[in-house]
Amino acid sequence: MSNFVKGRLVPGTPSCPIIQKVVGREVTVAWTKPNNHGGAKISGHRIAYATPGSDTADYVTVKAVTTASISKNLRVGETYVFAVAAKNSVGHGEFSGISESITISDDTGKYLFVSAVALHSFIFTARSLAKRGIAKASCPFVRPSVCL
Repeated sequence: MSNFVKGRLVPGTPSCPIIQKVVGREVTVAWTKPNNHGGAKISGHRIAYATPGSDTADYVTVKAVTTASISKNLRVGETYVFAVAAKNSVGHGEFSGISESITISDDTGKYLFVSAVALHSFIFTARSLAKRGIAKASCPFVRPSVCL
């Protein structure tokens, strides 16, 4: 799809998603909508999520909100990172930088943020997703060590 339609462009890039809450296998992420809507109303967002070391991602599409709860295919013991892209009538904009990683530890809602030991895998995933156009390689909204 073209990035330009009758004086309109795809929207800009949202902020990196922030993990707000984890309950069981459901993760709630939040982000700030892009400053540039491309000349057309933002109609939704696409959230990509993946496990570190993976070069594929799952996706969830939501309406034009700035929070979403994701539970599809999340598994206990797995670590996930998230990125988000805004959509308007022209199409999807670029994906944001990657969120902090989170590991689902059990169904009671406990979770762990990724430690420095897992950072190597996280860096691999961030670079892999960036190469595939799923997420940007940098993000000004979180620590540089987290959002590459």
